[in-house]
Amino acid sequence: MTKILFIILNLGNENDNNLRIRATIGKSFREPIMNELYWTPGGNINLKPEESVNIDFGILYSNISNTAELELNIYLIDIKDRIIWLPTNNGNWSSSNNHNVSSQGIEFLSSLSLIKSSLKINYKYSLSQVLKKNKTFEDDITFN
Repeated sequence: MTKILFIILNLGNENDNNLRIRATIGKSFREPIMNELYWTPGGNINLKPEESVNIDFGILYSNISNTAELELNIYLIDIKDRIIWLPTNNGNWSSSNNHNVSSQGIEFLSSLSLIKSSLKINYKYSLSQVLKKNKTFEDDITFN
């Protein structure tokens, strides 16, 4: 991933609670692999690279003694020309990249260190949504 923008802000000091804010915006691409291009039958030499834009924002809080941490992350990934394999009319599968996909979600993480950091309790919750932004065929039930 090529990072276009990366920001970290530390709010607080050694004698205070620590709050960090992080933001990242980047662009990525993935070239088709050999199987996707040349597999017989089904390879597609006309495939384009997948391209994506990734946006991530997070807040991390830790107390003075670093025994407790809370973290909240929000992300969005927008993919253009995603490469997938689809069945053809003759029963074979073929690679194509006519899909545009958007993934978004939030993550919540917490941790608590006990007994001089020899025991740590972690909790993580994730909620994500993936949306297909175009139809593959007329009655495509996976289109959002």
